[in-house]
Amino acid sequence: MVSKTPKELMATIAPEFTPAKGYDVDGAIVVAQIRVDSTLPSYVKENENAYNLLIAYLAAHTLTIGGRPMGSSGDISSMQVGAVSVTYSTNKTSEKYGKTGLMQTSFGLEYIRESAPYKFSPTT
Repeated sequence: MVSKTPKELMATIAPEFTPAKGYDVDGAIVVAQIRVDSTLPSYVKENENAYNLLIAYLAAHTLTIGGRPMGSSGDISSMQVGAVSVTYSTNKTSEKYGKTGLMQTSFGLEYIRESAPYKFSPTT
């Protein structure tokens, strides 16, 4: 199987984030790679496809959170069309994981799911 770059994977999993729409996809990928490299064991890089997918999910999560006013998190609890207003709910999850907690976006949840096998290893 041919491995895809995080940027190519983002075009598939998060097509709404493109440089043409003003998103700094490359910057988000760099930040995500730093975070993946600093939080997961180095052997995750042995599976290039999984490694790149983790970076893509985390970059998409970062762009999603970054696109909200003042880093608002949580689900949308109300919207208003006239004079455009969006309100985000807070819940125990957002309190526990902070305003940019991974559980605040579908991309963050996928990152959690995909990174789970790398977070715990048997000890001898």
